Amino acid sequence: MPRKLKISKESGAGIILFLFVAAISSIVIFELQRRSIQETSLLRIEKQKRVRDSLYERINSLVRLEEALYVSSSVPPFSALNIVLKNCLTQGAACTSLGANRKQLFSLVNPTGLKAVTGTQAAPVRYDRDGQPCTQDCTFEARSYFWATCPAGAAMCPIPERLHVLSQVKFIAAPGKSPANVADFPTDQDLNAQAGTLSQSMLVSDILRFLQGCPPGSMLVELEKSGKVRCACVGGIQAQVGTDERGFPICSQKNCPPNQTFVGLDKDRNPICAQRDDEFSCFRKAIDMQTNTVDCGKDSFGQPIRMKGLYNTDGACHIQADNSILCDPIEAVCCVRLPKPY
Repeated sequence: MPRKLKISKESGAGIILFLFVAAISSIVIFELQRRSIQETSLLRIEKQKRVRDSLYERINSLVRLEEALYVSSSVPPFSALNIVLKNCLTQGAACTSLGANRKQLFSLVNPTGLKAVTGTQAAPVRYDRDGQPCTQDCTFEARSYFWATCPAGAAMCPIPERLHVLSQVKFIAAPGKSPANVADFPTDQDLNAQAGTLSQSMLVSDILRFLQGCPPGSMLVELEKSGKVRCACVGGIQAQVGTDERGFPICSQKNCPPNQTFVGLDKDRNPICAQRDDEFSCFRKAIDMQTNTVDCGKDSFGQPIRMKGLYNTDGACHIQADNSILCDPIEAVCCVRLPKPY
């Protein structure tokens, strides 16, 4: 007869304890692995958010450049993608006054290097997980939008008074994964609800000064209703030494070199010239005439943006019918250095 294996109470208790410890250890190991995977996933998402925010800041700074808008509308092959924008910046064409709810997608071009940094549905521009341009397995897609405002609230005009621009970075979910890992910035909901707050407004006359239709040393200051260009010397009225046969000013040569961009006048009425390779973004802000101060805002690093000069310092004052005095507004020129170009 086979012998029966006898297990003592002490041995049985030891086996049970061993199995219990093994089960607990398995649970602990599984939980540690789960937490490690979760933490790794969270770190990856936080990194993607940082890249998304940095990419947005780069593109949002470029979309504020008048030169970038002009190049996007006039330089082939990008101009073919931006027909609506081109029509709004071309004399003799028709531009529809679009509100924020009818903003148009367009391809934004970096004036330095002439590369598209945002795209359209027909030609999207995408970036990898490190924020570098890519065509396959991309993580982000960059977009830019605009709408126009015609003078006197007209529904259509040959040349609008202002363009309003904004940008967006959208997250592209990997196949089989939830698209909610990293939210778009701004989201589509915020883009629709807060377009006016998120957008930058710029004068079309500032954009069209890159037409180079004005004589050397001068810049475009107004497009008359007839479509005629009105130019003024960069250094102000004292820089004008005559008038040519077309009625354009003849200016002294106190102007910016060909490889630099005029962005305003300093306190001595000398031109402020920005190196295009340095990618300065300059914009105008209204001055508080009661306190004689202006807030230029902060850059992407939270540092105050410096005021570089004043615009329209030749503005005149006029006596109104009610004997009140109305003066042309003077604006500050604020400049911020952009990140390095792509």
